[in-house]
This record gives sequence, structure tokens and C-alpha cells, in this order.
Amino acid sequence: MKGEERNGLIESSLEQLEYARILEHIAGYASSSLGVEHIIDARPMSEVEAIRRETRMVGEARSVLVRDERVPIDGVYDIRPALTLSKTSGAWLGGEDLYAVYTTILGFRQVHDFFASRSEFAPLLGELTGGIHTSRILEKHIADAIDDNGNVKDTASRDLFNIRREIISKSGALRERLGKILRRVAEDELLTEEYVTLREGRLVLPVRVEYKRKIPGIIHGESNTGSTVYLEPAEIFDMNNEIAELTFAERREVERILRTLTAELGGEAEEFRESVWRLQLLDSIVARARYAEEFDCIEPEIREGKDLLLEDARHPLLQIRLNQVVPMSIEFDRANHCVIISGPNAGGKTIAIKTLGLATMMALTGIHPPAKRCIVHPAALFSDIGDRQSVENDLSTFSAHMTRVKGIMESVQQGDIVLLDELGTGTDPDEGAAIAAAILDRLLAKGAIVLATTHHSALKVYAYQNDGVANAGMEFDTDTLSPTYRLLVGVPGNSYAFELLARFGFDPTIIDSARSYLGEERNELTGLIEQLETTLQETRLLEAEHQKALQEAEEVRTTLHQERDTLKAKRQEIINAAREEAQAKLVSANSLIENTLREIRSGASKESVKEMRRTIEETKKTMVEEREKEEKSLEKEFQKGDGVKLKGGQEVGEIQVEPDEGGNVVVQFGPLRMRSHISELEKVTRSEKRKKEYISREGVVNANEASTRVDLRGMYAEEAAVEIDHAITAAMNGGLNRLEIIHGKGTGALRQRTHDLLRDHPGVATFRLGALTEGGAGVTIVELK
Repeated sequence: MKGEERNGLIESSLEQLEYARILEHIAGYASSSLGVEHIIDARPMSEVEAIRRETRMVGEARSVLVRDERVPIDGVYDIRPALTLSKTSGAWLGGEDLYAVYTTILGFRQVHDFFASRSEFAPLLGELTGGIHTSRILEKHIADAIDDNGNVKDTASRDLFNIRREIISKSGALRERLGKILRRVAEDELLTEEYVTLREGRLVLPVRVEYKRKIPGIIHGESNTGSTVYLEPAEIFDMNNEIAELTFAERREVERILRTLTAELGGEAEEFRESVWRLQLLDSIVARARYAEEFDCIEPEIREGKDLLLEDARHPLLQIRLNQVVPMSIEFDRANHCVIISGPNAGGKTIAIKTLGLATMMALTGIHPPAKRCIVHPAALFSDIGDRQSVENDLSTFSAHMTRVKGIMESVQQGDIVLLDELGTGTDPDEGAAIAAAILDRLLAKGAIVLATTHHSALKVYAYQNDGVANAGMEFDTDTLSPTYRLLVGVPGNSYAFELLARFGFDPTIIDSARSYLGEERNELTGLIEQLETTLQETRLLEAEHQKALQEAEEVRTTLHQERDTLKAKRQEIINAAREEAQAKLVSANSLIENTLREIRSGASKESVKEMRRTIEETKKTMVEEREKEEKSLEKEFQKGDGVKLKGGQEVGEIQVEPDEGGNVVVQFGPLRMRSHISELEKVTRSEKRKKEYISREGVVNANEASTRVDLRGMYAEEAAVEIDHAITAAMNGGLNRLEIIHGKGTGALRQRTHDLLRDHPGVATFRLGALTEGGAGVTIVELK
């Protein structure tokens, strides 16, 4: 198929996904018309490195927003038309256009300097803005010549200053002369009104038409009624002429100044055009970052090949409207290229395929999608979603669908993504299912990744019989007979039509009759699907419990290892101190011996020698006894069943075996057993041990203090720090995973202190500023581990 037809299908597929609505929403976060334009025109990219670069830049912008809250993109205009005009021979810009150029140059420099100081954690944005051109000379020349209303200043040149001063002087003299004339003729009642007006740039008097010949001069017009003529007295001709000549001179000088500034801009037009592009991209990047922060989006992993994974992805348009959306997870890999979703009407099948389409296209456009994880490869996307019946072209729903699907099959290439909603409907069910299977065969043969929805049971069987094809179903609550909108991969969905009929009040005999028409084999298939769905739900719950237990065990293990490392360091300190003490005692003993020898050599008596020997023996005996006593006390101190903890640690454990000859024991810390030396342990009181046992049984001590919201307004920084730590601890003990901290806007000091504490707190996974509906910059939303 021709390239333009392929591109047309791709563009119309984006329309089916309502992709433009996402772009319009994100454009609302832009600071300039340039950023809005860039976002609205954005489309999925095909080069891996280009996509990675933009997604990383968005990630850097998010880091900047968390630290600085805003990026200073202020006073920037779209000066591209002005740049084009500045290169046009004989043309010049007006004062307002030049002033817009001036404020834009100021904005360029502000952005350039802002990211120059943040290049460590935003290197790509630093590189982008580092190429922005700023011209202090042109900036000064415009500022000296043009005021903030776009008017040329009197001081723009000496000639202009002198001309305008002379105009003011001569205009004053003219008004004074005209005032005298006005008073003189007013006495004769020659005027309709006693005032001076302006006609054709010259000062005139409103003279009654019947007296127009009473005053020598030139008539410059008459009133609508014809009762008044506007007359320039002859005696002020020369003065008016002089002012007119000065006005012409003023216009020529103003034009000269504007031409000069325009030419100066034209000399740097290409550099500024490049800068406009850079700032436009920056504004677009920052807008995407603001969106990503508000909706808890993830930086996607861009890979080559056919990798495609979404974990806990939310439909972006639904999330904007509803905030709380049921997430979906799905994966395509080498062993799985096609997923067929089945399930009840209004159960969320179409939402599921649109979620996949929107999330992948957002990622390829350089937009972080709302998901926990996203892996995607560059690919075109084709879709056939919705009722495409065409009265104009005399096409039925089935014909319209098949015409579009035919175009997709001819256009699709290796790795492309295809979304097919209600494949094979609109015709005989058996024939529709057969056609759908053949279409899937062709798409898979061409290397496409396919996500399709269906009501055909035959396609559920197709998924079981073909490698690389998987079933999926939309979960349905059989107790409430309502959809949960959760996608279950690996199990086909059930339509639950009979159950819904019962809910609608149908006669049970009609429902039983309908079941009998369905056939035993089909009923068995439906029952099998229900059993599989129940089993999958139970498995998912068990897996969640298993993961939670593993996480708790890992946390305990990490804590114990940290405490053991700390204890080893302390033990080494104690050993070193003991060695120093022993060395001191040895030095003292050696000194005693040396003194004794000197006394012996100097002729000491036998009695004194004996006394010295006794002193040496007693000192030696005392040192040995102290050491033996210390070792025995350690051995007796610790017994099997004792409650202990690592010295300096918090976790309480229990000794499992008696200490061996070397003083080694085995201690049970929660789910972990640990071998340790008795010198590394300290006993705990019975009350401490009982408290630990109570905590391990009950799970939470202060769970009743847990709250989803804490208000810091009016607190000092240290008070706030204590309150935040208490709130996080209580929330975690209470099983909460989200906390809302209200700090207010104010000067931003309390907000900054809050963010500093959250950034280093071990219980915090992520945090962000609140959305507008959550309190904006006055609130921080915390996700707990």
C-alpha cells in the first residue's frame, strides 16, 4: 500500500483513540503559545534514541519541578514572524513587535541561566538551553529606544529628542496664539463653541457657517449638519506649517530608528530562530513533566525489537475525568504476540485496548504514560474501534469494518501494533468467527502485535489452539452481577448473559430453555471459564500475601544485617580498648618487675624480696581471675530461650540453643535465624520480650492513630518534623499507603522543609505536589513503602 494511505490509517487510528484530547489537556500546562503549538502537533516518533532523549528530558524536568516547583518561562512570544520580516528587504518592525522581541530575549536569558545552575541533575535540559542565543547588545538597544507600550522613546536619539522638544515648544506657542484669537472672535459670537479642535493635523476653530468669511483663513471641513466649518486662521498658517514639518521630521527619525533595530535583529535572526525552537521544545517538555507529576506517570523504557509491557496502566482520559481508575496490566513478548479479550458488554474491553493504544503512543511521543511500568518499542499503531457504518458510502457496519481491516492488513509491518474491537461482528456468528481467525493469522504472519476483543467463543478456542496467542477476560463480580473492569490475562471472559437475564427479572424457565439451546458442550466451556476465573482470583490473592511476607522478611533481614555490622564495629572498638587496657596493665607489671630487680640488685633484704615476689604473684593472679570471671559470667548470662537483641539494635529475638564452648549461639529474629557470638548480644527484660511478642501478634501498636491527612499549618519547622515522622509511622502501622500533608503555600519554607524530610525518610516511596483538585502547591501527596 502506498505510504500516504498507510499514514492516513495511522492518523485515523490516533483519532479513534482520541489522542488529540490527551495532547490538548497536556497543552494546558504550557507557559507559552509556542509550547502549546509543539504539544498539539506532537506525534509518535520512530527513532529509539530520539524517543529516549525526550523521555529522559521529561524525567529531568520532573526532578526540577520537585526541587524548584516551577521553570521560569515568562514573557516569551512567538517572534518567528518578526524574524522573517527582519530579513525582508525594505521592511521594518513596529515598536510593539520590537518590544516583544526584547521581552523574549529576556526570557531566553532567564531560562539559559536557570538551567546552567542545574546541569548536574538536568544535563540534557542544560544542553538544550545552553544553545539558546542571547544578545545583551540588541537587548540594550531595544530597551533604550522602545518603552513598554511599544512607543519610541524621546531619548532614542539626540535628533528625535530635539525635534520633539521643538514640537512641544512651537505647539505651546501656537496654542497661546490661537487662544488669543479664540477669545477675540468669541466676543463677536462667530463660533458655535468656544474650543480649538484638530483637522488634518492642523489646529482650527469651529466657526458658524454664516460667518466663515468674517475670519481670514482656510476651511478644512464642516460638521455633519453643515452648520459649522473648521477654519484655520491665516495668522497661524506659518506656525502650523512649522509644526507639520517638525512632525514629518519626527516620523522620519522614528522610522530610521525602527529600521536600524530591525536590521540589527535581522543580523541575528537565524540564531534567534534556533532559540525559539529550543524554548518551544523546553516549554513542551516542562508541560509534559507537570502532567506526569500530577497523574503519577512513569518514565517508559524504550527498547528495540518487539517488547511491549504495561503494568498497572490507567486510561489517561478516564483518569483526567474520574481521577480513580482501575489499572490494567498486559505483556507481549517473543512467546506471546496476540491477546484476545472476551467478557460481558460494558465490561471494559474497549477501554482496555484504548488504554494500551494511548499509553504506547504517549510513550513514543515522549510523554510519560500513567502506569507503574511501561516498556515499548517504536511502532506504528493501527486500530479498528467503534461503529464505522457509512450511509454516505452505502456501507453496512460489517462492510465498513472489513474495508478498514483490509487496509490495515495491507499496511501493517513487522512489530506494528494492531487494535481490533469486536472482531468478526456484524455478520453470521460462525462466519464472523472464521473470518476473524483468518485475519489474525495474516496479521501474526506479518509480525504484528495484536490486541483484539470478541464475543465469539470460537476465538477463545483459537487462542488455546495457537502458539503466541493468549486469552484474556474482563473480571465480573458474580455476587453483584457487575463488572470490576479488571483485565485477567490467561483466562477467557464470560458474557454472563444468563445471569444478567435473571437479574433483569426474566422467567427462569425461559433462561433454562435458552441454556438448553446453547448445547451441553458450550455450557461446559462456560463453566470451565468460570472455574478458571475463580482460581485465578484466588491465586492472585495468595501471590499478594506471599509477596507481602517476602517483603517483610527482606526488611527484617536488612535491619538485622545493619545492626550486626554496627555491632561488629562496636565489638572491634571494645577489643581495641581491652587491648589498650591490657597493654597498660602489662606496662605497669613490667615496671613493677623492673623496680623489683633494681631493688634486688641494690642489695635488698630477703624479706623485701619475698614481699615483692608476693606482690607480683598477686597481681598476676588477679589479672587471670578477672579474665576467667568475665568469660564465665558471659557463658552463664545467656541460656536457651532468653530474649536478646544485638547490642545497639532494636529487633528482639530468642536464643535457640545453649552457647557452645566458643560462646556462639543461634538466635531466631522473626522469620530469620542468625548465628552470633554472646559478646555481640544483650539480654532484654521479660516485659520487652512480651511487648515484642504482642507487636508481632497484633501487627500494629498505634494503628488507631493512623490518618490519611496531617495539617502542618501554623507549626514551626521542628514541630512539623516531629509531626511528619509520627504521621508516617502511624500510617504505615495502620496499613495505609498514601498520606496527604497540608503545609500551605506561604513563603514556601515549610513546604521545602517537608520535602527535605520526605526525601530522606526510609518509609517514603515517592512524593509530589498536589493537583489543583487536591490543594495544589499547598499540599504534598506521599506514597508510602
